[in-house]
Amino acid sequence: RDLERYTVRSGDVVIACRGTVLKSAVVPESLDGYLIASNLIAIRLNANFEPILLSAFFQSPEGQKILLSNVRSSTMQIALTVSDIEKIEVPLIPVEIQKRLAGLIAASDNYYKAAIESANLRRDIAYSIALKSFMQSSTSWR
Repeated sequence: RDLERYTVRSGDVVIACRGTVLKSAVVPESLDGYLIASNLIAIRLNANFEPILLSAFFQSPEGQKILLSNVRSSTMQIALTVSDIEKIEVPLIPVEIQKRLAGLIAASDNYYKAAIESANLRRDIAYSIALKSFMQSSTSWR
């Protein structure tokens, strides 16, 4: 039973509780049942709240400000606790609107990931072309 407390489920929101930056994410199905690391806090929501919206809220400038206002910190290190998170009031909007917003955020995240992959691919191609040019050169740089 105690182990269940440290087990994450698909759809849980995890948030970094120590470090210099407070990041959050939604646990994907592929990580369902895994044990959570000690530097993370898991939040299990009821059916009235879309997890991706809570994660987006925590990552927004306003959400970060609210999180940081409840946190103890020393020398730029943040120490967030479960009780700090429990104090935060997050507005509850109608489920239909949440679903539309969750779809918008998911689409935006997918586009962002695709753009990063595309940029990495373009960079890799440029490096490959440059390397081939160096290898074909008969002169030395010294």
